[in-house]
Amino acid sequence: PAPEGEVSVFARPGSLTSKLRRAWGIERLKKGPDGKRLTDDRHHALDALVVAAISNSQLQRLTRAHQEAERLGLSRDFRGLPEPWAGFREQAETMHKGIFVSRAEVHRARGKAHDATIKQVREVDGEDVVFERKAIEKLTLRDLALIPVPVPYGKVADPMKLHAELVASLQAWIEAGKPKDRLPQSPKGDIIRKVRVETSDKVAVDVRGGTADRGDMARVDVFQKPTPKGVRKYFVVPVYPHQIAEEAQPPGRAVRQNKIEMDWPTMDATYEFLWSVYPMSLIELTDLNGVVSLGYYRSLDRGDGRLSISEVSDSQKLHRIASVSLTNFKKMLVDRLGNWTEVAREVRTWRGKACT
Repeated sequence: PAPEGEVSVFARPGSLTSKLRRAWGIERLKKGPDGKRLTDDRHHALDALVVAAISNSQLQRLTRAHQEAERLGLSRDFRGLPEPWAGFREQAETMHKGIFVSRAEVHRARGKAHDATIKQVREVDGEDVVFERKAIEKLTLRDLALIPVPVPYGKVADPMKLHAELVASLQAWIEAGKPKDRLPQSPKGDIIRKVRVETSDKVAVDVRGGTADRGDMARVDVFQKPTPKGVRKYFVVPVYPHQIAEEAQPPGRAVRQNKIEMDWPTMDATYEFLWSVYPMSLIELTDLNGVVSLGYYRSLDRGDGRLSISEVSDSQKLHRIASVSLTNFKKMLVDRLGNWTEVAREVRTWRGKACT
C-alpha cells in the first residue's frame, strides 16, 4: 500500500489493453481499411482511455479469468465483456476524431556541429574544389575522370605519369568485374583501397584546412519583406549548431532556390524578423493556390528552400512546401493538452540574448 497522501501507480499489460480494445469495439480505430496498423499517433490516447476505464479490482478479475482460460485451453479474449458505461464506444470514436496531438519544440542545439568526415579542399582554376576519399568498391568508370593529379611531393618526379598509371590500374580492375582476390595496385605495388575523387560539394564547415558537411539545423529564422506592389514575401535563414558555437553574430542569409549561399539575400534593416522555427514547431503555411497546411516543422532543404512538415496526428507523413511561394506563414504555440494559439512576433535571440 502507498503511504498516506500518496497514490500507488500500477502498469497495465499491453496484451490486456489490446483485448479490452477489441472487446469494447475500438480496436478498429487503430487500423486502416486494409486491416494494417495506422501510424496515427492518436492511438496513445485510446490506450490511455482503456487504462483509465478499468479499475484495479477489474484488472485482477480479468487477469485471473485470462489465466484460468489459458489453463483450460479455452479462448482467452474478453468477448461479451460489457462496456465501462453506456455509450462508451460512440464517445471514444468522437473523442478520437477531435484529438489534437501535442508535440514539444526541440530547442537544444547539442547535435553534432558537422559530419565526422573531413574532405580535402584544393584550389582548381581559382576556385575551391572539394574532394572526398571513396572506397574502390564504390567506384565506377565515370569516377575515374574525377581522380585528381597528385600534388608533387617527396620523390614523385612526374605526377601526371603517376596519375595515369593509377587510373589505368583501377580501370582494368573495374572492367574485370572488381575481383576481391586481385585488388588494384599502385605503381609502387601497394594495394589501393581508397582514392580521392572530385565532388560537386561546396565548402560547408571549415575544419583543419578541409571541409565537413553541416550537422542538422538547430533552427530556422523567419523574416518577411513586402514587394514594391505590397505582396508579402517570406525569407528563411538556416541556423546550425556550429554557427551558434563559433560565430559572434547570427547568420543573415536566406535560402534562395538553386542559388549558392553567396548569392542568397542578406537580411538587413528592410527585412522584418518574425520568429524562429525549431524542430516540432507548429506552423501553418498557405501556398499560391490557397492550400493551407498545418503541421509540425521537420526540416528545411537549403537547396530549394522547401519546408518539410509532418501531419499533426502522424509524424511519418511529410509534406514539402516551397517557402518562396508562401502567401501566409504562421507559427503557433501548443500546450500539452493540444490547445494552440498564434504567435504574433518573437524577439530574435543569439546565445540566449536579444539581437538584431
